[in-house]
Amino acid sequence: TMKKHCIRLAIIIIATFGITSCIVYHPHNAELPLLHKQGQMQAEGSLSMSAPLLVSPAINASFAYSPINKLATQAAVSITDFKNLYAQGAAGTYFPFGKAVLECYAGYGYGISYFDHRSESQTKKYYIDGHYNLVYGQVNFGWAELSDGDFDIGVGLKGGIMSPRWDKISI
Repeated sequence: TMKKHCIRLAIIIIATFGITSCIVYHPHNAELPLLHKQGQMQAEGSLSMSAPLLVSPAINASFAYSPINKLATQAAVSITDFKNLYAQGAAGTYFPFGKAVLECYAGYGYGISYFDHRSESQTKKYYIDGHYNLVYGQVNFGWAELSDGDFDIGVGLKGGIMSPRWDKISI
C-alpha cells in the first residue's frame, strides 16, 4: 500500500542521513537562532565529540544578529582536535508567526581538513590534507521564547554544494 511505501522511503532517507560522512569531512552544526525581531542577538558556545568512541573533540561557537527588521545574519566556527577548522557566514530573513518563526538563510562555509592514518599497526600508511568550500541554503522552523523566554525549540534543514580539494599522500 501507499502508506507502507511512504514509511519505507522515510526509513531509507533517515538511515541515509545517519550514515553519510567521510573520514575528512563531517557535517557541522550551528545554533538555530530563531530570530524574530529587530535588534535581537544570540551567541552560543559548545564542546562536542564525534563517534565512534567519542573521539575528535570540537570547540564550536556561533553568533546571530538581526540588524534591521526581517534581516538575519549568522556566523559560526568549529575547531576539531586543533587540526580541522570550519567557518561559515550566512544572511537571510525570518517570518514570525506569534511564538513560531520561519528562517531562511543562504551562506558560505570554508573548511580545512586533516586526517592521519599512519599508525604502526597499519600496512598502508597515508594522510589526507586539504580544504573545501561549501555554498548552502538552510531553512529553520521553531518556537522562540517559550516558558518566559528561557526556552526555544526548533528544527533546521541545511543542504548545499561542496567543492573539495584534498590530497592523499601515501608513505
